[in-house]
Amino acid sequence: MSNYTTIQFFELNINIPAQEFRIEYTLIENAGLPFVPEFILRLLNVCPFYPKDLAQYFSFSKKDLKVAIEPLMEAGFIETDSNNMFVLTTKGKSLFIDTQDSPNSKNKIEYRKNYIFDLINFMCHGSRATMHKMNQRIVLGVGLEARSKSIEKAKSSFQRDYRDKIYQQWDSSDKQQDSDTKPELYKISDIEKRRDVYLGITEQVVVDISNNHIYFKKSEDDILGQLIDSSNYLEQRDMKLGNIVKVNNQVEIVKFATDIQDDGVVEFVENNLNFNKLLNKDNYFLGSLVLKDNWKNFYNKLLEIIGAKNEVELNWIFPSNHDLWLKSDSFYNAINDLMNLLKQYKKLSINFFIPIANKNHYRTKDNFTKIFQDYSLEKNVKFFVESDEMNSFECIIVDSILCMGTYHITDPNKFLTPIPISFLNENENSINIISRKIFGIFNQIVEDGQRLLS
Repeated sequence: MSNYTTIQFFELNINIPAQEFRIEYTLIENAGLPFVPEFILRLLNVCPFYPKDLAQYFSFSKKDLKVAIEPLMEAGFIETDSNNMFVLTTKGKSLFIDTQDSPNSKNKIEYRKNYIFDLINFMCHGSRATMHKMNQRIVLGVGLEARSKSIEKAKSSFQRDYRDKIYQQWDSSDKQQDSDTKPELYKISDIEKRRDVYLGITEQVVVDISNNHIYFKKSEDDILGQLIDSSNYLEQRDMKLGNIVKVNNQVEIVKFATDIQDDGVVEFVENNLNFNKLLNKDNYFLGSLVLKDNWKNFYNKLLEIIGAKNEVELNWIFPSNHDLWLKSDSFYNAINDLMNLLKQYKKLSINFFIPIANKNHYRTKDNFTKIFQDYSLEKNVKFFVESDEMNSFECIIVDSILCMGTYHITDPNKFLTPIPISFLNENENSINIISRKIFGIFNQIVEDGQRLLS
């Protein structure tokens, strides 16, 4: 058992709808003057000068002085007084309001850049969209108003947040970011929607086993953290998960756990999911079997078995009570590990048993086939008509030597995601009991007129 009271047990990839906009805008920026014009302004800020005295000071010819002075006069910084002396205008004097040393000068500069805004809070997320692959995420919904008024909302957000947020986060580069150097947004000339994109985030669900409190862990990313803490995001996320996790399956889990003689899980469920008590028992742990640390433990044991045996068979039976367990990077990392092992060890054989609603459920079959094709494992996939008896149970069995199993506990009235409770079993007799139960169900499927589909 971990020494920490807080333990991650679930990982979920989420794609947030967003749009990319091309924005043309003008900034008023502080700009330094060339050396000579700046020095002329600094001299005239001290006292007026006759043209001949100013020319003499810089060793200028009459023509040189004219070249230096004319831009400053055209800009309205300098004029001649009644004595024909060069003096600062009111505008020229304003350059020295905040300083007596150097004049402040501001320029209007036009920009044309792409920015991405999410469609939930319309926060800017820079110019790059990082999204999860189609099969590896859930997608949040947004209302029709958000899409129909996206240009208007993005423009309003850009105007509101540019100086204090967008500039600092995306445009400042190595520039200083004090209040004197931050540019001011002068105007937005044009804004155009370029394309629909997604922003990919990974949410982690954790439990504090000291008090059985389950919650989503806060993001360490500042911008995304503000988004996923917002009421709009939470509403959309919770609605999405509520439509996926609909059934309390604890009665079925107790029955299945009883059949395979798993007294620890039976006691855990019947005692109102006391995490602390369960984790004090040997071989039980929180989280799906593919979570990083859980998978690492299993993978190392698998390598030991491969090294010790002439032939090794691995059977991975998938659950069917929800599809959220597919929506994490951890699952695909595990599949990739197995693909590499198959390439390395010819004595290893692997079967993936995947439940489908019925033998004609071609869409599910096609989706899974595409997933495994990416890893050249489509020939290792077998489909079976799902069974209510074990639709919440997942396990990997390696011969009669090693079994890692997971119960995906759901209760929509209490939890937004399933609670994966797992075990690692190396007892041959216990593993054979689990195998007989699972493959007995497979045999019953065949007897009922269905079949395993390769």
